[in-house]
Amino acid sequence: MKVIFWHDINSIHHAPLIESLAKNSGVEVHLVANGDIGSRTENGWGVPEILPAIFHERSQTDPISLLNKVHIDRESISIFSNPHQDVYHKKLWKYCRHKRYAYGFQQARPGKHSTYLGRIMRHWYYRFNAVPRTKGVNIILCNGTECVNWLLSVGYPRRKLLPWGYFPDVLSCSEDSSDADVSSLNNSPFRFIYIGRVIELKRVEWIIDALADLVNEGKNVSLTIVGDGDFSQRVDEQGVKQLGSSYTRTSFVPHKDIGKYLRLADCLVLASRSDEWGAVINEAILCGVPSICSSACNAKDLLSTGSGIVFNSARKSSLRAAMRTFVSDRDAYENAINECLNFQRHISPAAAAQLLEESLVNSLHGKPLPEVPWAQTKAALKQKHDHLNIGA
Repeated sequence: MKVIFWHDINSIHHAPLIESLAKNSGVEVHLVANGDIGSRTENGWGVPEILPAIFHERSQTDPISLLNKVHIDRESISIFSNPHQDVYHKKLWKYCRHKRYAYGFQQARPGKHSTYLGRIMRHWYYRFNAVPRTKGVNIILCNGTECVNWLLSVGYPRRKLLPWGYFPDVLSCSEDSSDADVSSLNNSPFRFIYIGRVIELKRVEWIIDALADLVNEGKNVSLTIVGDGDFSQRVDEQGVKQLGSSYTRTSFVPHKDIGKYLRLADCLVLASRSDEWGAVINEAILCGVPSICSSACNAKDLLSTGSGIVFNSARKSSLRAAMRTFVSDRDAYENAINECLNFQRHISPAAAAQLLEESLVNSLHGKPLPEVPWAQTKAALKQKHDHLNIGA
């Protein structure tokens, strides 16, 4: 089988999956994207390696020639990100439909950031276009079950929808962290951490307010922020005022060091007002660190088996209650750690690549798409794991 991924950039959130798919499955994998990752370098990003996948610089690639060359093999499929807003991608998937080449989309729920009226208009626009947009498509990789449910509500066929997400890698948290600047991390008994941009959308001030309430209750906690952004100064002032020496912030660190920071924390908190995914949740699970995640983040799906707590994104009190649970209930916290360790194998890039290969093959041959682990219960996952171990 051959796969072409059509992305905006070569992203650290997609590269490990692409690399694993090419390396471990024997699939011929191509990535067409902009090599320049722009301002993301300020967030600690670098340009990731994807070998043995083949990279094509978007500005230097004749997309039609590449499509015709790869899709001459009928066991081939193209996957387009941002398929309806990116004019470049929109032109190409329509060409695939015209040529009867196999293709698919990866997308988030449309219109999530729109006004109330805008969301209604977007709903009816998608409903009106549901049939023509899905007539030739083989598979749609939906960022979260929320996207799946939304597309179902406007008439998209269930058989083509796969709950999906991002599958980044993270350096082993058991590695020596001496080469990372982690001296700012507080040694309080329970250490919360936030990693990401310090902007209004991420609502870091909610985390500080909730922790300040816990401090007033006599809880011994701390908060470390790893990141920068437009709200950095405001957040620093609030953090120092409400938490004193229990608050620290460091600028963005290279992405390769994220695991070393997570290793020294007890719990990750992601309180975003909205998030297309939230890949830091993946990284926390891979490090065995429980998370507290806003219900407005699609990565909340990964916590469905108990590796963290999802709080109501509309209620600050819900965030405070979730944080209090992990601080006060040691059994609940240790259970979450165990669930992280149990769930790691399901969201590694290698596991995601294997699942994606199965999904793409099934989509090419009209077979049902597999069930993803984060949509299954703990009991079902355990039964499947025990069954696989019988012949080991």
